[in-house]
Amino acid sequence: MINRNKTVKIGIVGCGYWGSNLIRNFLEIPNCEIAGLVDIDDEKIKNIKKSYPNLNIDKDIKILLANKEIEGIVIATPVSTHYSLAREALINRKHVLVEKPLAQTVRQAIDLIRLSESKNKIIMVDSTFIYSDAVQKLKKIIEKGDLGQINYIDSTRANLGIFQKDINALWDLAPHDFSIFNYILKEKPIAISAFGIDPLVYKKKLESIIHVLITFEKGIVAHIFLSWLSPVKIRQMTFIGSKKMLVYDHLDLPNQIKIYNKSVKVFKYKKEMIQYYSGRVETPKIDQTEPLKLMCQHFIKCIKENKQPLTNAKSELKVVELLEKAQESLRLKGKWIKI
Repeated sequence: MINRNKTVKIGIVGCGYWGSNLIRNFLEIPNCEIAGLVDIDDEKIKNIKKSYPNLNIDKDIKILLANKEIEGIVIATPVSTHYSLAREALINRKHVLVEKPLAQTVRQAIDLIRLSESKNKIIMVDSTFIYSDAVQKLKKIIEKGDLGQINYIDSTRANLGIFQKDINALWDLAPHDFSIFNYILKEKPIAISAFGIDPLVYKKKLESIIHVLITFEKGIVAHIFLSWLSPVKIRQMTFIGSKKMLVYDHLDLPNQIKIYNKSVKVFKYKKEMIQYYSGRVETPKIDQTEPLKLMCQHFIKCIKENKQPLTNAKSELKVVELLEKAQESLRLKGKWIKI
């Protein structure tokens, strides 16, 4: 029998920018207790102690793993550590929530999936945008066929920094786009191309400006522009359908989704011609509950009910595959790679 009122104790590994956001949200969830924090950076430890003096913080994850009362481990650390930390948590029979992406390779992701199944534990990926009301409505609009056949998607995910030390802009930003595509589209991607540059030649020459193209099995083409070198922050997707067009702008809170009753049709009358149609713009109401809050609540609920999360490891495996293939294309200067 499910006890929805029981208190779930969790531990959080990584107390940087994203980790602090996770701490804030988990502290606000009823019947959830943060039983411990871990970070190896003295400055971050100092800052967390100032903000949350009542929380225990250590430098060794083994302290959390040894605590039998802790049911879930939340991982908000550099991408290169996701696999090893998640694997260690699963081995110690803890449910896992890991910041995106799940792992650095498909092989690592598959190993985590098999391990979670053998231990009967949940592994969930923090693909935060999936939990937003805007993306939920976007999915329903597309599934209902309101836009008609989707022909083209254009996405821009840009801002000034933050320059990462261990990953390029692809691994930092594209997981959001890949997870949204995976969630809202029924078509499977069949090929990917990526080309990137590093104008600043920063650190290990990690690409900070990247263009990605994806083709899907029934004809959809998607373009993604990723950048750490933009004077303005942009989080916008445009969907071009045969009936209507839609813009999803995550930062335009009052109007996150705009449906344009516009279309373009090609027809033949003596010669090939193009017909344009333009009508009114619809702006459905979007609930503004913080997506990260909803994601954290979902993780606790899944632990209590022992059910698979919305952004589970199997669904996020597809994101890792796209990242791996795109990285291969980057290395080959934009060569198309089959998926």
